[in-house]
Amino acid sequence: HSLMRRTLESLARENPFEKIWCFCDPALKNSPRIALLGKKLGSKVRLFFGDPRLPRYLAKADMGLVSGGLTLFQALACGLPCAVISQYPHQAERAAAFARRGLVINLGSSAKADWKDLAMALRAARDNAALRRQLSLAGRRFCDGKGLQRVTKIVWNLLQK
Repeated sequence: HSLMRRTLESLARENPFEKIWCFCDPALKNSPRIALLGKKLGSKVRLFFGDPRLPRYLAKADMGLVSGGLTLFQALACGLPCAVISQYPHQAERAAAFARRGLVINLGSSAKADWKDLAMALRAARDNAALRRQLSLAGRRFCDGKGLQRVTKIVWNLLQK
């Protein structure tokens, strides 16, 4: 929860975007600090808490800032170019591996983040349409939604032997 708070605080100081939609953990819905930060950012920021329309919004967005959890996979499947800021060691490993494959921009660990550098990196990605297009295509290829079909085929072939 501190990542969302620190991200919103950073955006209050250095906001490189015209409009920001933040998809928050539903547990944060009653957080006075998050609500206050949302109000401080004004009409540029809209907070969502456990919204079931997340995939539809991800598919329409220009860019995502996500941690390395499940939302990352959902965003890649929707073709959303992503910058990843990791909250946990396993997310940092995933972000580094995905960045090596050209799937995401790895911004490092939230614990070590320089929020001015983060805003600068997001601004650079915002201004590079070719990079965002490449990340979008790579993400869709990687998370194509056909993993279950591939696993089923492998298991079926093994059972036929």
